[in-house]
Amino acid sequence: MMETSSNPVFREPFPILYVADVARSARFYTELLGFRQTFTWDAAGTVQFAYLRLGSTGIGLGARSGVPWADGGTAAERGRTFELCIYVDDVDLASARLLAAGVAQVAPPETKPWGERLTYFLDPDGNPLHITMVLPEGNHAGNSSDTSDALPRSIGAPARRALQEIGVTRLSQ
Repeated sequence: MMETSSNPVFREPFPILYVADVARSARFYTELLGFRQTFTWDAAGTVQFAYLRLGSTGIGLGARSGVPWADGGTAAERGRTFELCIYVDDVDLASARLLAAGVAQVAPPETKPWGERLTYFLDPDGNPLHITMVLPEGNHAGNSSDTSDALPRSIGAPARRALQEIGVTRLSQ
């Protein structure tokens, strides 16, 4: 299904849990619960984010006191323990649609060094929604363990990682 000018397609939702120590939490989920770590992002020599898979689904682990949250404070300072990440093909279109519907925006769309453009909104109960898109190759510079350039970024990071895990490195045209 393709996005139209008025109806962005939301896909690949996954929770991001804010934790005190990403590496420690990743070990807990991988060693005790059987998850596989498929992606990490480091800043200042410390793991700030990890994506873990269990079967066909996954979770993100984000540093509670690390990278500032969308409204300027860290997750710990804002009392955040969770956010829902949802991928779209066009984050600016999705942002405009949500704003037009009166949804509270926490941060406008912004390009990040790990190759995504994202925005934050709040659902009716105040839960953070992290709406993101993967940027085309060459539109970012970052530091991550996801180094494959063969799969198009337009399919979304979780789907890319899932395909890589089963050995798919290229899609047929």
